[in-house]
Formats: sequence, structure tokens, C-alpha cells
Amino acid sequence: MPRASATAADDAPKPTRRRGNPAVASDDDALETKSRAGARSPSPSKARRGGARGVKSPVKYVSVRSMKKRFIFLRILLSRVAFFLAGMCFLFYVRPYYAHYIYPESMQSRVERSIPTWLNSTLHSLNELPALNTSALSSVPLPGQLAYARGRRPKHPVVIVPGFVSSGLELWEGLRCGKHFFRQRMWGTPAMARAYFTDRACWMQHMRLDPTTGIDPPGIKLRAVTGLEAVDWFVPGYFVWGKIIENLGAVGYDVNTLHAAPYDWRLSPHALQERDGYFTRLKASIETMVSLHGVPVAVLAHSYGDQLTRYFLRWVETPTNKGGGGGGNKWTDKHVAVYVNIAGPMLGIPKAVPSLLSGEMRDTALLGQLEGLLGLTAGSFVSGTFGSAAQTFRTWGSMWSMLPRGGSRIWGGTDADGSPDTIVRGDDDDGDAKVGALRHFLSVRTKKDADGAGADAGNETDEDASPPYNLTIASALRLLFERHGEDHPRNAKDYRRVLLGDRGRRGGGGVDPVTFGDPLVDALPNAKKLRILCLYGVGKPTERAYHYVHRPNNTDRPFALDVSVHGNGVDRGVILTDGDGSIPLVSLGYMCARGWRRDDALNPARIPITIREYEHKSGWGIQEGRYSGDHVNIMGNVEMIEDVLEAVTGHAGEIRERTTSRVRELSEEVHRRLRRRSRWGEGEL
Repeated sequence: MPRASATAADDAPKPTRRRGNPAVASDDDALETKSRAGARSPSPSKARRGGARGVKSPVKYVSVRSMKKRFIFLRILLSRVAFFLAGMCFLFYVRPYYAHYIYPESMQSRVERSIPTWLNSTLHSLNELPALNTSALSSVPLPGQLAYARGRRPKHPVVIVPGFVSSGLELWEGLRCGKHFFRQRMWGTPAMARAYFTDRACWMQHMRLDPTTGIDPPGIKLRAVTGLEAVDWFVPGYFVWGKIIENLGAVGYDVNTLHAAPYDWRLSPHALQERDGYFTRLKASIETMVSLHGVPVAVLAHSYGDQLTRYFLRWVETPTNKGGGGGGNKWTDKHVAVYVNIAGPMLGIPKAVPSLLSGEMRDTALLGQLEGLLGLTAGSFVSGTFGSAAQTFRTWGSMWSMLPRGGSRIWGGTDADGSPDTIVRGDDDDGDAKVGALRHFLSVRTKKDADGAGADAGNETDEDASPPYNLTIASALRLLFERHGEDHPRNAKDYRRVLLGDRGRRGGGGVDPVTFGDPLVDALPNAKKLRILCLYGVGKPTERAYHYVHRPNNTDRPFALDVSVHGNGVDRGVILTDGDGSIPLVSLGYMCARGWRRDDALNPARIPITIREYEHKSGWGIQEGRYSGDHVNIMGNVEMIEDVLEAVTGHAGEIRERTTSRVRELSEEVHRRLRRRSRWGEGEL
């Protein structure tokens, strides 16, 4: 047996040396020799019986050359994927220059009709996609974890009142084209995009309210999703209240001490109570939490939620026989300890006017992020029209309720003083930015040869246009109501009587949709134990006034943003000022810095007011990082979250005021102007 084995080994073919690197060739030869030796090894069963002593079990080897080939293939594949993604990103950002030609409206309609209806009911899982929260991947401790380490524990039960467009909406009754979306999201989560792209016209029809009644149109019911999941994440990777809820949980809050009050953000405050009994439910929820825990609550409100909260505090103490909640004038003092106002538009939002007049929604919270998706930009893939968007916005009572308040004395006019806040005018010869007072709200030029062709015709430079004429905020609102008030009688009735800084007029003692929530005329509750925090971002260019073009023959959209006006302080027809990207500084800070501090008529209990401003610092990520002062992204600002945690854990009185903007000087100038009483009805529409 030993001789036979030796003979077989001698007869085995000798390996040949390959050309090239000797080291590599020898390794390959060794690997291939071992592989052939393994192929002649006896089976494991023979080895166990001792039939081939000393022969080990076969081991598979992969040649170095094969490994190299696989690595090269993987590298090529990854480089091609990266090149493809880079190309798609490039095409996306330059789409305004070509999409208009290669993806017309007719093509989109054919694509929508070609999608089979059965596909709609197979993607319900889109509602359940995870939030893609990346906090767990970071080594930086959460503010809530640091607060817990300092001994912070839950004290006040927390009630969350979300803002505009940040509550999920689901379908409970729909038209024939939308019945298969029963109890699926028409707003929020990726299911919204599926509903939109499947049938855009159907989706838009379901998102509209009845223009006459201001509530549900016949055959359609959209209702707010309930619970924390309705307000935490808008879509995977895009948070709203998710970061704050996460940090509240790190301190010790849970579902027993944390309550979200989502709502149908399309409705006006008055319609919310009429249709859904929203304020009645909110009152009951707060009373229940106070009864269970024995301490008053902390109310956290963001954006439009601030207006709803102030409306609620006025409503809840109004007698029931006058349309209120009947809680009495001590209800707030007993049930609410802290009110945290996050980026509240207390004096309204200028962009509400162009949104209602022509469908512009530039940079509006969340909608600004989605305007390309929803076809509200020229050349977008969806190729939607501003005219269709404007028709939808005008049915939303919430848009009308956010119209600017305070008149020309706050928002500027054609008088010698102009606006109280400064507007960037451009750079002088030395390269320094020039600022000045704004003397109009809308500057409108009219096309003499307007032909009405196309939804966006007339935005280009037109040498034949007449010289522009200027409109104050009062004139602009008058134009809006004259053109569209008759088609929307409910909203016109509720908000045509917008008060423009004259506190001499109040409601007749009952619930008034205009005065309730208007801080210029409606006093804070007489609650001596209440504390108010005003938290907002500054240092981000924000819409303030507009250049418009009037095309008389364009029936779809006779007024449009004049994007041909660009430069010298104007960004494609939009004049900018300081703010949080959506709300100007005067609306964010005047009431907190001046209006509620020295006026016993508006703050009878002298409620302590604390301002905390967060200078905008754009960082990495979809939502600009940990120190963003943006209107929506501030909800992830770590400093703001730390202040919220201090407030809800019983340390609101220890929070020190911080301002970095010129809000105090601006507020004093606004107050000086408002003290000049005008003749009766100067601001009436």
C-alpha cells in the first residue's frame, strides 16, 4: 500500500508555472493542487470507517483570479449605479428646462389611465412604512436622555396641537374613483403619493371642501387620523412631532401622560367645532388628564395650531348660550399651566394671499417641500396647474383664517413711513446689503396684449406691459374678496371683516370667527398661574411681499406671480425679510415682545411671556440638521427641544429669554403705529 501510494503521486501531472507574477502564480498553483487533491479524497463515510487514514475532509478553495474578477464586477456595478443615481439627480434638478417638452399633460393623463385599478388595493402597506428614524444610529445623546440624567421627570401631562398640513387625513367616504382608498391616507405617508399619481384629478377632488358650506362636499368624508401616529412623521424620514415625542419618551412620558389632538387642518376653527366638535373633545381630553394626574397640562402648539389654541382658550370660557364651551373664566387657570407656542403665525401669514389669489405655495411648510411633487412648479414631472391648486386652497377655511391681520400699519402701505420691518433691497457699490421700508404688499403690472395662453403665460418679461401699480394689504385683501368671495360665501362671510389693527371693535359677545384667535383684539385668558413660551426661528429669508402680473384674458389664472422680477433683493417675484422661512418676524414676535407685555387690555392677568429665538443654521440632511430654525424643521432643533422639556417638567420659570433678531425694535415701531387710531372703518373690507 505505501508503494502504490507513492507511485500514484509520482504519476500525477506536474503543475505548470504561469506567466506573470511568480508569487501570484505559485499561490494559484497551490490552491489548484489542493483542490484536485480534495477531489480525490475519500468520502466522509470511508474516512469514518478508517478506509483512508490520514486523509482530511475536502476543503473548497476559490482562486485569487476568481476573487479578483468578482471584485472588479462589483466595482463596475456600483460605479454604474452611482452614475445612474447622479444622472437622475441631475435630470431632476434641471427638469424645468426640458420636462415641459417631453412630459406634457396629455402624456400624464394616459399614464394615469393605464394603471390598473387592482393595483390600488395591493399597496395598503405603504401606510405602515417605518418612520426611518435615524436617532438610534447617532452616538450623540438625545436631549431627553441628558435631561433625564439631570433629574428631569414628567410633571405636566402634555397635549399636542399640530399645525397646518401636519395631521394625517384618511378617507371614510369617497366618490367612485376613490372608494378603494377607504380608511387609507389621502394625506400623509407614501400612500398619499400613490393616491395622487394613480388619479390626480380624483385625489384633488377629494381634498377639496364644499366652497359654499366650507365643510364636506357631497359623497366625500375625509377625517383626521387619531393618535400620536397622526402627527409624528409625515412620510418616512420626514418628522413633524416625532423628535419631540421621542425625547418626551426619554424623560419618562408615555401614552398615559401624552395626548395628541390632530384635526382636519383644511377647516376653519369655527367649522372644526361645527363639524367635528373638535374643541369640545379637546376640552374633555384636558379635563380628563387633569383629573387623572392631579396637575394642569402643558399645551404644545405648532404653526396654525397656535391660532387654534388661542381660539380654544377664548371659546372654552365663553358661555354655552353664546356658542362657547361654558368652562367659566377660571377654566384655563385650573387646567393649563404652560402654553408653548412654537412658530405661531399670530398676525397671519403674507403667503396666504398669493395662495388664495393664484395658487402660489412657495416655501410653505410641508407644501413647499411637495410643490414639485404636486405639480406646482413650472416644468414639473406632474405638470399640474396653479389654477387647479388655487381652486382647492380657496375651499380650505384655514387658509382664509391665516390672512394677515393688522393692516398697513403692520404690513406696509404707500404712505411715507412704509413698512415697519426692513426689506433687503440689494447690494450697493461697496457690496453691503441695503435695506429699506416696503411701500406695497402687491406690485402689479398688467399685460396689454394678454392672450391667456397657458397656465403660466405672462411670467416672462413683457415690454408691452403697463407700469406697475401698488396695492396695500387692505387693497390686496379687497381684490381677493371681490374676485373670489362670491364663490366661497362661507369663507367670505367669516373673514371678509378682517380687523386691521382697530381694537375698538369686538364681537357681539358670542363666538366670532374673526375676533376669536386675533391677538390684536382678543385678550388672553385671565389666568394668573399660566406661563407662555414663544419659541421660533429667525435668520432665514421669508416671504413678505410680491410682484404680480395681471393677464385680463387668462380665465384660468388672471393674476400670477411675476417671476421675471428677479435680483436686487427680489427672488423671482418674491420680496424677502427676516423670519423662519414661512412666517415673517413681525408675525412671530410682536405679540410676545410687546403686544402682551404692556397692555392690560390684552393680558389682564399679566401672564409672564418668555421669548426664545433660534438662529437658523442650515446643516446636513433633508431637514437641515440639529440647529435649523426653519418653520417645520425647528421641530428637530435640539435647543428648542431642551426648552420644551424644561417647560413640561415644571421648570418653565427657569428658562431665560433670548433674542438675536431686532424683534424688540420692530415691535416698538409696530406698537407706535397701532396707537395712531385711524378713522372708523379704514381697514374694513
